[in-house]
Amino acid sequence: MKQVILLVVSFILINLNLIAAPFKGNIQPFEQPDGSMVDVKLYGTEYYMRAEGLDGYTLIRDKATNWICYATLNASKSLLISTGIKYLGKKDDSQSLRFDLPYAKHQDITEGARELIIKENKKVLGENIESSKHKTKTANYKT
Repeated sequence: MKQVILLVVSFILINLNLIAAPFKGNIQPFEQPDGSMVDVKLYGTEYYMRAEGLDGYTLIRDKATNWICYATLNASKSLLISTGIKYLGKKDDSQSLRFDLPYAKHQDITEGARELIIKENKKVLGENIESSKHKTKTANYKT
């Protein structure tokens, strides 16, 4: 009986790792290319995450420069694009925040665009999980 209970608890714990963990404005430090740190609020799950500055503007890492920058939406609202304006926000430093940008705060892509990204990320992460399980099984056979 104890083995059955242990098996059920183990199964539940393993499957909890597969559930997307929500982020609801959690503040996380991120490094900029020059080594400086900025504080960013995260929203979403491991399948789709959106970042905001402490000033409420949406952020994205600029593909060309690798800096975390303020973002705006493309015309179809299906993609966040960098404005090229570097984000410098830090907790406890109101001087590092911007409140004068000509962009709407809390921007996000359309629900349909989010669903496509989530679907693709679940597929990719699912393949990685299966690959990891296979490696674990293979490793177990070698012992």
